Amino acid sequence: MSQKASPVARNHELKKGEIKEDDDDYVSDSDDEDEEFSIWFELKTAWKQHFIAIFVAFLAASMGFFHLQEFTSSALLKNILPHAHLESYRRMANISFCDSSDVNEGYFLFEIPKKHLSSLESHYEGDEFGQQELKCAQAQTQQGSLLKGLSPLYTTPTLEDITPIVSAVTNKNEKKIEAASLSFTGFGAKFVNLSPTPKLLFWDGRAVDDQRLVAEIPPMESIGTATTPGQSFSLTPVYDASSSLQRWTVTADEPILVYRSESEKVKDDVLQHKLQLQELNLVFAREYLIQTKRPWFSNFPRPPPSHPFWPADYLGQTHRVTAGDGDFTLKVSSVAPRVLEIDNFLTEQECQTLIATAQAKGLHPSTVVGDSAKNNAMVDSTTRSSTTTWLSRTHHELVDTIYRRAAHVFQVDDAVLRHYHHEDAKYHSLAEELQIVRYASGQEYTPHHDYVVPSISDPHQPSRFATLLLYLQAPTRGGETTFPRALQAHNHDGLVVPPLTGKAILFYNLLPDGNVDDVSQHGSNAVVDGEKWIANLWIWDPMIG
Repeated sequence: MSQKASPVARNHELKKGEIKEDDDDYVSDSDDEDEEFSIWFELKTAWKQHFIAIFVAFLAASMGFFHLQEFTSSALLKNILPHAHLESYRRMANISFCDSSDVNEGYFLFEIPKKHLSSLESHYEGDEFGQQELKCAQAQTQQGSLLKGLSPLYTTPTLEDITPIVSAVTNKNEKKIEAASLSFTGFGAKFVNLSPTPKLLFWDGRAVDDQRLVAEIPPMESIGTATTPGQSFSLTPVYDASSSLQRWTVTADEPILVYRSESEKVKDDVLQHKLQLQELNLVFAREYLIQTKRPWFSNFPRPPPSHPFWPADYLGQTHRVTAGDGDFTLKVSSVAPRVLEIDNFLTEQECQTLIATAQAKGLHPSTVVGDSAKNNAMVDSTTRSSTTTWLSRTHHELVDTIYRRAAHVFQVDDAVLRHYHHEDAKYHSLAEELQIVRYASGQEYTPHHDYVVPSISDPHQPSRFATLLLYLQAPTRGGETTFPRALQAHNHDGLVVPPLTGKAILFYNLLPDGNVDDVSQHGSNAVVDGEKWIANLWIWDPMIG
């Protein structure tokens, strides 16, 4: 690389009697003293110019620095301090042992053997606001063998609750009574490993050689998966996948499957504590099932979500959102699960820009478990046949715009959807990176869940709270998004949403009482003609896991 000489160097290189092209000064050869004085003068002049330039640059940089500090300090403040909803977070919130005789609406009475008191005490550790409730639980141990408490209860609506029809004669609300019987028979299942060593869970498949790995289950932990009646699963040691320790044939009546090892003794104190927490959770799950007729797939205790839900009282209910760059209407298309559709969430140009940005980054086969970027991915083309990439919020200005727009839809502060790179930052964004997915002709995603089952001992019990699905390009035929277990009046296939470029779907993966929403199971029908492009944005509660 060539470099220009400094003014002093260029002057010094001039021959005596030569005139500079960019200067009116003349260098004479008649007087050496004048030459020496001229050189010394030019040196002082150049140094003065450099000093002034450096000072101006320093001043400008300083002003820019302090301006940047002023701009970012307020934005960073919310992240340096805990997110507001985490400042008051308590895992035992909304659980009461003091008022168990007074069952209010939205709660149910549960009973647990008093031998689980030590597990309850561990959940109350560090919870200064829950000490009175703990004292009430401890007092109950003197009164009988069971501890009685109150827990939040979400009641699944019936079709007659959510479908008002205005009579043309009386102009009064009449209601449909019967829901369509669903053709889809799938459901969620939870596998619990109550042994001190990790185990491998396999789906046995439809043939002898069709066995497939579902996941490795850590000791005293659990995993969830989608299945259908009659499917067979096997549990094996990690070191010998050919030796089955237990085999289950699953049914919707018994979706929680537990493995207990008689030969392996629990010697580790941490694992022993987790075992006790799991036993307490199973007792609560039985009580919850009796009250709600729904399986409890979360881990007790799990407080209601910190983030708000959009009301979904009836089909067709609408809500208006005013974002910084436009207004949007959310329309309830399903109450169970809670699904809202948003037309024109993106412009056609924005959709094309996202597709081009994803193509420039490069796409990889979509995974059903893990992350291909982290080399821990599991690809199963029979379940999910598409390609994927991820875009961070800072990757493109449009991605940042989508996050800001999504914050209004999620009803959260935009600050909680940002990552802050600061030494005092304690909490990361509650949202994942934007996932871009391409479905070619023939590709699909069978019905699955988006929620996450965290560790039994995680004090925050993080899980995906809601999903915002964006249609970037609709195929010519096929590619519908399905909620095959949605409560509907006439459609035996549940809720079927045709893809429409620029449209968005918001649905929730958790219920208002803290349980995961099993009927939020959803899929993508196979693309028949053309290509389908979508984007997924997930927000977690109460923090990202």
